[in-house]
Amino acid sequence: MSGLYIIPRWFFGFDVVLELLFGVATLAVALYAFRIYSISRERQCQTLGVGFLSISLAYFVWAGVSLLLIIENSTGSVSLEQLTRTGLVGVFSYVFLSLIGLSVLVYMTFPSRPKRLFPLIGTLVLLVLIFSRQKSLAFYFVSAFLTFFVLSHYVQKYTRSRRTTTFLVMLGFVFIFLGMLDFTLASVREVHYVIGHVLLLIGYMLVMASLLVVLVPLRRTWHAKEPVSK
Repeated sequence: MSGLYIIPRWFFGFDVVLELLFGVATLAVALYAFRIYSISRERQCQTLGVGFLSISLAYFVWAGVSLLLIIENSTGSVSLEQLTRTGLVGVFSYVFLSLIGLSVLVYMTFPSRPKRLFPLIGTLVLLVLIFSRQKSLAFYFVSAFLTFFVLSHYVQKYTRSRRTTTFLVMLGFVFIFLGMLDFTLASVREVHYVIGHVLLLIGYMLVMASLLVVLVPLRRTWHAKEPVSK
């Protein structure tokens, strides 16, 4: 049986709310990144926006799957065999969108970004998942690995710049990495399902806060440069 995770009964419903918050937070990060790109024209911000937009869609899908489990009165232990066809489509859509989003973020960390690099990363990630027997475990380990790669990029960036905004992003990815790593144990003990949700929420909020800190002064500068109409 391909176990996905064990949900504490008292946590039913709360997980849907948190997953919707993940979706809103990552969507806000994507919109902030696109807004910063429209002002600064930094390609990295545009790529960051695309990555987080895909992750945002993934979390909205995950919230839908969790809601479906509540409607179907599923037991605390969730496996692929239990899910209906709609649930399976939702799970695999969530996995696909998440991995695409994380692959885009990894692609963003490379100084020169050849066009063939992203398909290579995405294909390797999906192949690992396809040929793995424990799909859930493989998904969270791959997600943790990709997140660690992005985290290491921001650690290096922070050691060079010592900027507060970079520190917030770096700290955010620390929590996201720990959350992904914690989810690898969610099919063994139900507490890890809860801890993983909390860690991810903190991580995404920190990333969103960092972009908000960047956006406010940029908007002021941009408005200051606008010609005053007579």
